[in-house]
Amino acid sequence: MAALEQRYDRLSDLDRIQSPCLVLSGAEDRHIISKASHETAQSLKNSHWICYPSASHLFPWEISSQMNQDIQAWLQDRRS
Repeated sequence: MAALEQRYDRLSDLDRIQSPCLVLSGAEDRHIISKASHETAQSLKNSHWICYPSASHLFPWEISSQMNQDIQAWLQDRRS
């Protein structure tokens, strides 16, 4: 809560990250809204963003099979 009150924002530092990143979000997430996840992905130089349309903050449990397939596909693309 203290970070929120101090308007904690590290977006300007994300361009320093060179590693490939996969950013996942749920469109119905009320804790970390998909707009914020998308903004994070856009600030990373080498990222791929996936937003699950009907999923919430608990998407790893809600759509675990789909999420795992997407992660495996992303990792496979990095190996090619």
